[in-house]
Amino acid sequence: MQSYHLADEFTDIAAEQALLASLVQSPALYWDLLDLLTPDVFTNLNLARISVNVCGVASCFNQPMALSIAGVPISRTGGPSL
Repeated sequence: MQSYHLADEFTDIAAEQALLASLVQSPALYWDLLDLLTPDVFTNLNLARISVNVCGVASCFNQPMALSIAGVPISRTGGPSL
């Protein structure tokens, strides 16, 4: 009888690699995924380790700027954020 692992049905190493490649190409995506992107998301241990490095670099060099004048947030276009 052939063994069956349910977890294998939900494992997509190519998708995990594509996600990391997207972060390398566009590090600003890190800030959109900050709350969701933890090493536990990755099923492959090597990719989980790589994600820690990629996210660490992205967080250092692409910190979003929060601008405000008298407590009113200012968008990147120069107007108040609503």
